Amino acid sequence: MACYINLGLRRKNGKTTLSKTIENMFLELDISATFLKTDNYFKDISKIRNGKDFVELVLYDGYDSDSPNGIQMDVLTTDLQKLKNGTNIYSPTYALDNTGKSIPNSLFVKSN
Repeated sequence: MACYINLGLRRKNGKTTLSKTIENMFLELDISATFLKTDNYFKDISKIRNGKDFVELVLYDGYDSDSPNGIQMDVLTTDLQKLKNGTNIYSPTYALDNTGKSIPNSLFVKSN
């Protein structure tokens, strides 16, 4: 039976800390689980970024990484379905270098 837990908190509110705590608890209890970082599914904004800082994108272009519209939901849904069916995936990763670049199929995730 597959169980999905989505931590839908705003940025800088402890999602990573909470998910690491849950992951460690699962490991201690010997519960098999796969963990995905939703942050890796942020949409690529490198083309609209065009030298603008993050505040400018939010204020003038309406970009909101905390909104479901800021996530590649189609890719996330497909990846979750594959994992549910026992298929390993390569998830995207989101570059944390202020470029706003999403790198497709770059992080191996094992289905458990």
